[in-house]
Amino acid sequence: MKSLYCVGYTYANPGKAGWGVVVVEDGKVTQELSGGYRLSTDPRMHVLAFLRGLEQIAEGDHARCVTCSEYVYDTVVLDRLGAWAGRWNWQGIDGKERPNRDLWEKVKELLESRSVEMVFQEKKAGDAELWKADQLARRAASRSSDIDYGFEESERGIQYRKAEKELRQMMERLFLRDKRQTG
Repeated sequence: MKSLYCVGYTYANPGKAGWGVVVVEDGKVTQELSGGYRLSTDPRMHVLAFLRGLEQIAEGDHARCVTCSEYVYDTVVLDRLGAWAGRWNWQGIDGKERPNRDLWEKVKELLESRSVEMVFQEKKAGDAELWKADQLARRAASRSSDIDYGFEESERGIQYRKAEKELRQMMERLFLRDKRQTG
């Protein structure tokens, strides 16, 4: 049976982001996967790591997934995907679209043809493969300039970029004012 170690990471939240997956079969690491984005969120990266891990499982197969994300673990173990997709039509209580819907829909589709035993493990417990997945995610986050359109085009991503732009403009005005005063 395959074991998947899935971790997401961001420098700030939102911020530079990455995900890492370590696949273990018969006690040996068989794959190390990672990817990163210039801007995303920590929960989104954890879901993306889980999704990329699921893609390594053949249809009809069973695997074990180790995650340090309570968000991913609880969503799968408590079968929230069924309620979100069905009764709630991917809407939150506030009527807004559920965060990371694009990724969760893909996860739901993959879980319909794969069996996964979920294991929640805090990184501080020292699991070597989970730490390796964390290092992959951190490295990917530090190097990437790719765009996570799912985040950047979302309402939250647009609001974040707008606030970031306003802050940058305010800082430039303050810098110019101070430069004129000391000038």
